[in-house]
Amino acid sequence: MVFESIVKSGDHPAFVRLLAFGFVAPIASGITSYVLFKPWAGIAALFLCMIILIPALYSILTTEEKITEHIDTESVFIGEYGHVLVGLMGMFIGLTAGYFLMFVSLSGELQSLLFSVQQTDLHALNGQLIGGDAFFQIVQNNFRVLGITVLLSLFYGIGAVHVMVWNSALIATSMGNFFVEYLGHPAQGVLFSITRYFAHGLPEIAAYVVAGLAGSILSIAIMKHQFRSEEWWRVVKSSAQLFGISGGLVIIAALIEVFITPWLY
Repeated sequence: MVFESIVKSGDHPAFVRLLAFGFVAPIASGITSYVLFKPWAGIAALFLCMIILIPALYSILTTEEKITEHIDTESVFIGEYGHVLVGLMGMFIGLTAGYFLMFVSLSGELQSLLFSVQQTDLHALNGQLIGGDAFFQIVQNNFRVLGITVLLSLFYGIGAVHVMVWNSALIATSMGNFFVEYLGHPAQGVLFSITRYFAHGLPEIAAYVVAGLAGSILSIAIMKHQFRSEEWWRVVKSSAQLFGISGGLVIIAALIEVFITPWLY
């Protein structure tokens, strides 16, 4: 297929290529959903975007599982998964940029049609997570999402896809709403939107991506290797380290969201 050919099997995930891939995916899915599924365009666009991403991510994950079997030092572990995380975060930034461009470019009717689900969710959350008392609530909620991501990755293989697509659309909608307040100063609006939502959004999404990556490679290892084989234990060790990193990122993201972002804005 055209979209999955952007990420070739066996390649390391390159930041620029995955950023471009992520940018194109929501725009293509938005146009397709409007043409084919207009009454349900908002929901259909999310599912189509996930469908576009799944083959490329599966190619990356199967390659990483093979590499994980031979990781035996911490330096190799950091180098390998640091590279993967940077690439997947590039995809997330591309997704957010694509959704944001759609949001600010569309007329009111089209914007409402394609982003109604996100707006409803944002209105429900508005004002609920403010102040120091919200820290534990945010951490609890984010760990719940983290657990869902791990379970989906373990049992379905590609657990990070829905989290990346949904959160990129949600952050882009938040940024778009904030951008509207600065219509007379677009450059300032873009800058403030990015700093306000990406400050905690990037480490939070990185946590979900890392957890999804860990669950996915463990899922592939379960299917491929004999239980308690040498390769199996290497994959388990790498997955456990990735789970620990994702938990730390969740806490960092919550600290930024509660104590730093409200102070800046």
